Amino acid sequence: MGGAALPWSSTRSPYLIQASLSVGDPQARPPEAYGLDNFTGLGRYAHIFGNTLLVAAVATVLAVVVGFAMGVDSLAHERPRPRARSSSSWPCPTT
Repeated sequence: MGGAALPWSSTRSPYLIQASLSVGDPQARPPEAYGLDNFTGLGRYAHIFGNTLLVAAVATVLAVVVGFAMGVDSLAHERPRPRARSSSSWPCPTT
């Protein structure tokens, strides 16, 4: 699955960059004009970006804490593994 992501995303990246820089009519193909006007108003959404980063940080901390607790718990209750059976009869003499 991971190997298919790179070719798929690399074919769409130029279109996404072109679409983000298009400042003309959104329905026009190819774009009529290019610029950075789409990015000038991002400051109005700073509270949304901050909230997103906060949620991501909390989710990361929770995932680490829960994952660590589950790892410690699984190690604390680890059962001894059975010995591997060998085809040779090394401890027993063969006569």
